[in-house]
Amino acid sequence: MIGEVAFNYPFHAFDDERNSEALALLAAIHEYSKEARHLFVNPLRHWMYRLSDVRRYHGAIGMFRRLCQEMYRQFLDTPPEQRDPTSIIFHIHKAPYASDFERIGDIFMLFLAGHDTTGFTISWGVYHLAKNPRVLKKLQQELDGADFAGDLPTYEELSPLPYFNACIKEIMRISPVASNGSIRQTEGGMKVTSGGVDYWLPGGYEIYAAIMPVLTDDRIWGDGNVFRPERWLEASEEQLKLYNKAFQPFSMAPRSCIGTNLAMIEVRLTMAVLFTRYEFEVIQEPTPVSAVTYKPQGLTVRSIKRT
Repeated sequence: MIGEVAFNYPFHAFDDERNSEALALLAAIHEYSKEARHLFVNPLRHWMYRLSDVRRYHGAIGMFRRLCQEMYRQFLDTPPEQRDPTSIIFHIHKAPYASDFERIGDIFMLFLAGHDTTGFTISWGVYHLAKNPRVLKKLQQELDGADFAGDLPTYEELSPLPYFNACIKEIMRISPVASNGSIRQTEGGMKVTSGGVDYWLPGGYEIYAAIMPVLTDDRIWGDGNVFRPERWLEASEEQLKLYNKAFQPFSMAPRSCIGTNLAMIEVRLTMAVLFTRYEFEVIQEPTPVSAVTYKPQGLTVRSIKRT
């Protein structure tokens, strides 16, 4: 999805005769994610080439780089009048970068960060809705009753649907794919309390600001580990202020995820189309794995076309 939406580059993922590049990419992302979590703890591991996992990690990075160069080369080979002015790669091309090396670097980051994050969000969404038939029924009733102009809803047509949007927020709250958060540097000294013990962090320290604990904390949500979209519709004005303050699946400005809007478009449109047309049965429960992203490893579902 990210290839065509953002870069006008098709991977033919569902075409068995042309999906070799997509399959190689998925394997490379797996190798990258598996090793990257170790690098967060031990940055020196990056140079430990004697380890096979590290060698495969560097091989994956090399594949990503070559792929990004190929995507940009294809864009340059496209006649100007045929280029999509709404694509991300079009805006990257027009932006005043100091060099093509930096331009390719941004393509690399957007592509890597926008690939499995959206996919895993949709996967978690399918899982939670399949496991909660009451919620699914209510969601489908709202989608069925909506007055869409065409066969498929537009992003604007989905915006006024309260229960649908509450479901999307609840999926991203209880299973945030960027659960590890991001690195921040302390500006001044600060006290952190964990398990009843106070810790002092001097200024200039780099810390990980994990978001999973905040998004599931019972002190904020009451029942933080329960999938309940109604919380977003039943909350008082004061509760909703607290919820919205705590709800930061894309982190916070000015260093929030630059792909937020694209991700929300992809997730909302995909989820609306899926559950307008299908129901899902969980065949194999997932094992939650938190590496670079939080993924439902092993999740297997069976699609059932609605009649």
